[in-house]
Formats: sequence, C-alpha cells, structure tokens
Amino acid sequence: MKIEIDQSGRIEETGRDTVIGLTTKKEAFTVKVPAKVKRQLLEIFRRQGKPRVFSMVIFGRVIGIAIKKSKFDITDLTIDMEYPGHEDLIRSLITSVVGREINCWFKSVGKKSKAHYVAYGVFMGRKKVDIVLRLKDIVKYLE
Repeated sequence: MKIEIDQSGRIEETGRDTVIGLTTKKEAFTVKVPAKVKRQLLEIFRRQGKPRVFSMVIFGRVIGIAIKKSKFDITDLTIDMEYPGHEDLIRSLITSVVGREINCWFKSVGKKSKAHYVAYGVFMGRKKVDIVLRLKDIVKYLE
C-alpha cells in the first residue's frame, strides 16, 4: 500500500503541537505530538549533548510510531521534504521503529495533498486526531 506523509507544525517549533498525517487513497491516520512533550524531548537531547539532531530523530521516530499504530499494510512511503540532507537518517529511524524495510521517497507533497489536508486540519482543530503521543510513547524508541 502506498502512503503519503506530511507534517503540520514543525518538530523544532516547541511552542506548538506537531501533527503527522498518513494517507492512502481511501484512509487517513493522524498522530499529534503536544508542544509540552516536544519540550521534554528536547531537554533529553540537550542533556545528551545532541540538540542538533533532535528534529530529525523525533520526526523519523514519530513517523515510525504512526505507521505501527495505523496498522496500514505499507510498502511505499512518500514523505514531504522537511529536513533536506537527512533522508538516510530519517529512513533508518523509521525502519528501526517499524522493524522492517519500507521504500521511502522524499519529495514535496504540496498543499493539495490529502496528507497535508488531514495534518493541517488536525493542527488547526478542524479535525479529530487519531492518537496523541505521550513522552513515554516516544522515549521507548530512543537509544
């Protein structure tokens, strides 16, 4: 199954929530990371001396968690180009959470994308989120 992924509210913007939207041709699934959780995660990365990789690591891990929780039978991912130059890192993080290799492509999905529509809809409070992640949901996937 081919999936498209978009993000609303960037990970590094710790003053507001982040929503990741996954869509197929017929279904959608959204995951929200509250601002408070992002601030707690950033503090963990600061204590480890790794604040520069915070955004990419959390982005990859949250996509992996979203894939697992969505229960979509995914074979191919098209991920909106959010962090250019870090595609290999994000791909490996997704694989480590999901536990298997998934074909990933990174490109601009655009504002007319269904993934953008659902992620932005939840971000703006117009749609209901499927899952709200807590700190413990993400921390268990950090090395």
